[in-house]
Amino acid sequence: MRIKSELLWGESIQDKSKIYDLLQAGKLPSGYFLLLCTEEGQLEIVSAKMHINKYYLSRECFVFGIARGKKEAYSMIENIMHQIFVEHKYESVEAFAGEVLGEPVC
Repeated sequence: MRIKSELLWGESIQDKSKIYDLLQAGKLPSGYFLLLCTEEGQLEIVSAKMHINKYYLSRECFVFGIARGKKEAYSMIENIMHQIFVEHKYESVEAFAGEVLGEPVC
């Protein structure tokens, strides 16, 4: 699992550097959710505790965002989907990631 160096952050997260360090160490507290893109190019929301699970560690996933709470995570995904399909009319999640995130998703 790769972690983007510059994540999309939920609005309620204040201490981003501390949270980023905890994420890299695999010690993110419960209540945080990761926004991932899978090797199939699908967006997923995963509990922070699940990302250290063998299933996710063995997959080619790309963490591109972090939210505090499910509601914030769903709101972030909704905004991303709106940007992809309504505002900019990107052809795919990969096209969006290439332009907005600056690198391929998976």
